[in-house]
Amino acid sequence: MTRSLTIMCIIALTLALMTPMISHAQKSTDPDHDNMTFKQSSMDSASPVVECQLQSMIASNKKGGIDPKLGELKHELTKPPFSAFSSVTFLSSDKIILEKGHSDVRKLPTKKLLRLRFKEAIAHTSRHIRMYLSIREANRLSFITKTEFTLSDNGTLVLAGEPITVGKTSGSFLLAITCALK
Repeated sequence: MTRSLTIMCIIALTLALMTPMISHAQKSTDPDHDNMTFKQSSMDSASPVVECQLQSMIASNKKGGIDPKLGELKHELTKPPFSAFSSVTFLSSDKIILEKGHSDVRKLPTKKLLRLRFKEAIAHTSRHIRMYLSIREANRLSFITKTEFTLSDNGTLVLAGEPITVGKTSGSFLLAITCALK
């Protein structure tokens, strides 16, 4: 009897401590989102800040390899499906610093608009960052894509897009988004 009571107390205490970590659905105030988002415990009581590095590239099958300016991305760009390209050329770089719940819009080299929103920092066994992005034509309200994604702290998401020509360089547009908690 005493042992089962002890086990029940341990289970109740564990559930009480874990309750803040359990996801709860809430309405989103983000007009770009699909009315559902998930809220989990953040890493600390202060509002977290994330710094995201955006790197735009052109990938093609021309000779050239990976542009030396993309040194930190070389590991990502040599894995499938990006390893199918024999050349990746750096176009531009941009930095976005966001507080939790805030977003920023940037114009891409493709003339499309990228909206990036810092949803939350998640602390379970390691540090993760949940982000939301949307891409749309500058003069339209409909989206080409919109998605929510989770990265490890200092992790990278690489997106492949449409054909692009900049000067004499043509190929497929690539966008790398690397985010780190600050």
